[in-house]
Amino acid sequence: MIMEPELLAAVTKSLEDYFGVEVTIQDVKFLSEPDRRNRVARLFLSANNYDIQSVIFKQSLSDKSQETTDADILARFARDFVGLKFLSRSDINHSIPKFLGASQSFRFILLEDLGDTHISLVDSLTKSDPDKAIAALKRFTKSLAHFHMASYGRLQEYDELLVSAHPKRETLEDRIKWNEEDLIPKLEGVCDILGIPCTNDLKQEASEVIEKALNPGKFYVLTHGDICPDNVFDHEDKDELRLIDFEWVRPGSSLLDATYFRMNFPTCWCAKALPEAVILELESLYRKTIASKIKANLDDAKYNKSYVAACGFWLLSSMPFALRIMDKDKCWPSGPVPIDSLWNSEDNLARPRFISRLQGFIQISKAHGMLPHLRNSAEQMLAKAYEKWDDARPLDLYPAFQN
Repeated sequence: MIMEPELLAAVTKSLEDYFGVEVTIQDVKFLSEPDRRNRVARLFLSANNYDIQSVIFKQSLSDKSQETTDADILARFARDFVGLKFLSRSDINHSIPKFLGASQSFRFILLEDLGDTHISLVDSLTKSDPDKAIAALKRFTKSLAHFHMASYGRLQEYDELLVSAHPKRETLEDRIKWNEEDLIPKLEGVCDILGIPCTNDLKQEASEVIEKALNPGKFYVLTHGDICPDNVFDHEDKDELRLIDFEWVRPGSSLLDATYFRMNFPTCWCAKALPEAVILELESLYRKTIASKIKANLDDAKYNKSYVAACGFWLLSSMPFALRIMDKDKCWPSGPVPIDSLWNSEDNLARPRFISRLQGFIQISKAHGMLPHLRNSAEQMLAKAYEKWDDARPLDLYPAFQN
């Protein structure tokens, strides 16, 4: 695959603007498959007086696996570009790659090359060493806290940047309205199939969960939105971990990202369970780290209310795929894993995800005495799932913790 001359010229200009010297692109190595929604390449450079050998190029394209409009592509590019540019302006930015430039007309971004080999949480979670997995998860947790801290109190600046790149960007009101109109009817659909009453109290509580998760007051930050085991670069030798892929960044509750441990990485292909003791340790570390910037995390009542709401939001977000697995389970595609990984791609099923999220929410709702109507429905859904599905079971632990 060859980079087009006009595109190559635009990339060169962006790099020269960043480095302030003449830059020559010596070679281009494409890292993505031709049919992917993003074109990703490593660019090998020569630049006077700079000891930089390569950078990463990422261009937003149409998604051939599903129907997308130009507006969809622009929105995805704008979130990715603006999120990276915005966070790079913070004095708390070591959890992300350096932002080197972008082109809105060609819809590409340029960023720091984090290394030839992509070592992520997938590596540590799917192998057999629990100590390494816990160490990696702690690096991940600290990076996530720093990511949230970097945007706290600055979201007006973020929105101004986003408007300049995407004037018709999604507003907070748009997002709340879209989620209510999408998730609540699907909650009704699951209740209907399972023979569970979907009361007005339940629907009202679901609306309150959506509002609290997306407009959370003191916990309002830029969330990653897809904080998955493979969306990081883990450098064990440097004891640091960088977050990547900002296509789904949006303002919302910091707990939407921080409850990924409890709710089994809800947007991710690599989804299994963590031991309860590990979840509690990571959540304590996250809370302690972020409290140095966002004091509301020290207030148990406020923290717990946002925490339970975030778990409730991820449960509601499971309703669309729950409808698709009522009659037959589905195997989710697995991404790349290390050669010595213990991950079984044939066991990457959807029903255990739904069951585990029901269990996770029920546990947290009971512990804090919150969202009783959603909890009651979740308990009924769990009982019905075990009646309806002969193969019903929760997610297994990640391979690192199975022994």
